[in-house]
Amino acid sequence: MSEGLLRQRRNLIMSCILLWFMKYGGIHLHKLSIAGFEVEFERPEVIVLALWIAFSYFLYRYYQYFASDGLPKLLAEYANSLDAKCMPLIQSRILAAHPTPHNMPDCRYFILKRNGWKINGQEKHIQTADSKTNYTQGFEISISRWDLRHGISHAIIESTFRSSVVTDYLLPFALADFVLWYCGSANWSGSFLRLAFDW
Repeated sequence: MSEGLLRQRRNLIMSCILLWFMKYGGIHLHKLSIAGFEVEFERPEVIVLALWIAFSYFLYRYYQYFASDGLPKLLAEYANSLDAKCMPLIQSRILAAHPTPHNMPDCRYFILKRNGWKINGQEKHIQTADSKTNYTQGFEISISRWDLRHGISHAIIESTFRSSVVTDYLLPFALADFVLWYCGSANWSGSFLRLAFDW
């Protein structure tokens, strides 16, 4: 994880926690003490408005860093997991239909998906007593996504729960969604709807 992505992730999570804390704790700030100086607010809602502005900025910045740095790593993790879990299933389907392939075709999940759930290969035919030469014959086999459902579900579960990619990259978005739903509802005086539209 890059330094910039890590920094924006931390900032977004902190702003989410502060907004949640303000609503859940029912905090109303009227005075602020900074280095021994007391500041009194005529409009204390400006503090929550500043938190919403910071939250929006950090969410946008995190999205930018995630799109350039985090998304390729997240997709690669899921792709590698799908390949590892589905390749043995694909190979067993090929060997069941064509026991002597000339060379095992590329059995990666995304190659199969890109080729319309079909795999093309060649099967060896061994020379018999009445035949003088060995030869190969092309074949095409269709493998549906349903046939790979166990591999797909294992890959998703493993990538989600046994790898850190979800907590590294998707947890900040989940927290931001929760804060928008919980703190953004109009039943709180610090809601961005009330602050922006004076509801």
